[in-house]
Amino acid sequence: AYSNKTFIPNTITLNIPMEDDSVFYYDEETKDLAILNTYLGECQIASLSVDKNEEPHILDIDWKSYKDLDDFHLTDEQLGALENFCNYDFTILCGKSGSGKTSTMKALVKLMEDNDMSYSLLSPTGSASLRLKECSSIIDTDRI
Repeated sequence: AYSNKTFIPNTITLNIPMEDDSVFYYDEETKDLAILNTYLGECQIASLSVDKNEEPHILDIDWKSYKDLDDFHLTDEQLGALENFCNYDFTILCGKSGSGKTSTMKALVKLMEDNDMSYSLLSPTGSASLRLKECSSIIDTDRI
């Protein structure tokens, strides 16, 4: 049985050749190591999030009218995601399995499609990409 008293962490030193700067991102100060493309993508998402919060583009959409969708009643928290999207023209949905992300996304996609908005749905895995496909009229999905 696991006991935190018996767990002794080990330090491992990795000697990764950093000659190929196009593959890895390494921060000498923090010792953070990441795949460069992943790091750059996360930087772009963070920058977009900051920009949208600093200069929001408020959408004149009645987000409350999407509370009931296909015999499903959104919770206040799920409805808050729609409100957030309408107040900032941007949203990130995250949560554990069964938390209502797919239902929220269905409402969000319906809101966007009803208002002739273009959109991009991104997911970190292939299985999440397939779930997103269920939410929208998008034929082709991909993962990031």
